Amino acid sequence: MEKFNDVYEKLKDILDDEISMENLTSIVLKVIQLTEKIPADGPTKKKVALSVINKLITDSKMENKSVFLGIVSITVPPMIDCLVDVDRRKIVIKKTVEKSRNCMEYFCI
Repeated sequence: MEKFNDVYEKLKDILDDEISMENLTSIVLKVIQLTEKIPADGPTKKKVALSVINKLITDSKMENKSVFLGIVSITVPPMIDCLVDVDRRKIVIKKTVEKSRNCMEYFCI
Protein backbone atom coordinates (compact mmCIF):
# COMPACT_ATOMS: atom_id res chain seq x y z
CA MET A 1 0.00 0.00 0.00
CA GLU A 2 2.06 2.88 -1.33
CA LYS A 3 -0.19 5.60 0.11
CA PHE A 4 0.21 4.22 3.61
CA ASN A 5 4.00 3.96 3.38
CA ASP A 6 4.35 7.48 2.00
CA VAL A 7 2.25 9.02 4.75
CA TYR A 8 3.88 6.92 7.47
CA GLU A 9 7.44 7.80 6.38
CA LYS A 10 6.67 11.52 6.00
CA LEU A 11 5.05 11.58 9.41
CA LYS A 12 7.99 9.81 11.05
CA ASP A 13 10.29 12.42 9.50
CA ILE A 14 8.40 15.38 10.97
CA LEU A 15 7.53 13.99 14.42
CA ASP A 16 9.57 15.27 17.33
CA ASP A 17 8.33 12.69 19.85
CA GLU A 18 6.66 9.31 19.93
CA ILE A 19 2.89 9.26 19.89
CA SER A 20 1.23 9.73 23.29
CA MET A 21 -2.06 10.92 24.78
CA GLU A 22 -0.52 14.36 25.18
CA ASN A 23 0.28 14.81 21.47
CA LEU A 24 -2.44 12.64 19.91
CA THR A 25 -4.55 15.53 18.64
CA SER A 26 -1.61 17.28 16.96
CA ILE A 27 -0.48 14.01 15.38
CA VAL A 28 -3.99 13.33 14.08
CA LEU A 29 -3.99 16.80 12.53
CA LYS A 30 -0.60 16.16 10.87
CA VAL A 31 -1.81 12.81 9.53
CA ILE A 32 -4.92 14.45 8.07
CA GLN A 33 -2.78 17.11 6.40
CA LEU A 34 -0.57 14.42 4.86
CA THR A 35 -3.46 12.24 3.72
CA GLU A 36 -5.14 15.22 2.05
CA LYS A 37 -2.39 15.03 -0.58
CA ILE A 38 -3.30 11.45 -1.50
CA PRO A 39 -5.37 11.05 -4.68
CA ALA A 40 -8.17 9.07 -3.02
CA ASP A 41 -11.68 9.49 -1.70
CA GLY A 42 -12.45 10.58 1.85
CA PRO A 43 -13.16 7.15 3.37
CA THR A 44 -9.89 5.77 1.92
CA LYS A 45 -7.93 8.72 3.31
CA LYS A 46 -9.52 8.13 6.71
CA LYS A 47 -8.56 4.43 6.62
CA VAL A 48 -4.97 5.37 5.71
CA ALA A 49 -4.87 7.93 8.53
CA LEU A 50 -6.15 5.42 11.09
CA SER A 51 -3.70 2.76 9.88
CA VAL A 52 -0.78 5.18 10.15
CA ILE A 53 -1.76 6.17 13.70
CA ASN A 54 -2.15 2.52 14.72
CA LYS A 55 1.29 1.69 13.28
CA LEU A 56 2.85 4.61 15.16
CA ILE A 57 1.46 3.14 18.35
CA THR A 58 2.48 -0.46 17.64
CA ASP A 59 6.00 0.67 16.64
CA SER A 60 6.37 2.87 19.73
CA LYS A 61 8.17 1.96 22.95
CA MET A 62 5.16 2.81 25.12
CA GLU A 63 3.72 0.42 27.63
CA ASN A 64 0.04 -0.53 27.48
CA LYS A 65 -0.17 -0.27 23.70
CA SER A 66 -3.40 -2.26 23.65
CA VAL A 67 -5.10 0.21 26.01
CA PHE A 68 -3.94 3.17 23.90
CA LEU A 69 -5.06 1.43 20.69
CA GLY A 70 -8.49 0.95 22.27
CA ILE A 71 -8.73 4.61 23.20
CA VAL A 72 -7.59 5.63 19.72
CA SER A 73 -10.11 3.33 18.02
CA ILE A 74 -12.92 5.07 19.90
CA THR A 75 -11.76 8.68 19.84
CA VAL A 76 -9.81 9.23 16.63
CA PRO A 77 -12.42 8.37 13.95
CA PRO A 78 -14.89 11.01 15.19
CA MET A 79 -11.98 13.41 15.77
CA ILE A 80 -10.99 13.05 12.11
CA ASP A 81 -14.59 13.66 11.02
CA CYS A 82 -14.82 16.74 13.21
CA LEU A 83 -11.52 18.21 11.97
CA VAL A 84 -12.56 17.62 8.36
CA ASP A 85 -15.93 19.30 9.04
CA VAL A 86 -14.16 22.30 10.58
CA ASP A 87 -11.86 22.49 7.55
CA ARG A 88 -14.86 22.38 5.21
CA ARG A 89 -16.58 25.03 7.35
CA LYS A 90 -19.45 22.71 8.22
CA ILE A 91 -18.66 23.55 11.83
CA VAL A 92 -18.01 27.21 12.46
CA ILE A 93 -16.33 27.72 15.81
CA LYS A 94 -16.60 31.51 15.83
CA LYS A 95 -20.41 31.42 15.82
CA THR A 96 -20.40 29.03 18.77
CA VAL A 97 -18.07 31.31 20.72
CA GLU A 98 -20.24 34.37 20.00
CA LYS A 99 -23.36 32.57 21.21
CA SER A 100 -21.54 31.47 24.36
CA ARG A 101 -20.36 35.02 25.00
CA ASN A 102 -23.87 36.40 24.62
CA CYS A 103 -25.14 33.76 27.01
CA MET A 104 -22.43 34.63 29.52
CA GLU A 105 -23.27 38.33 29.28
CA TYR A 106 -26.89 37.49 30.04
CA PHE A 107 -26.00 35.56 33.18
CA CYS A 108 -23.24 37.91 34.33
CA ILE A 109 -25.32 41.11 34.22
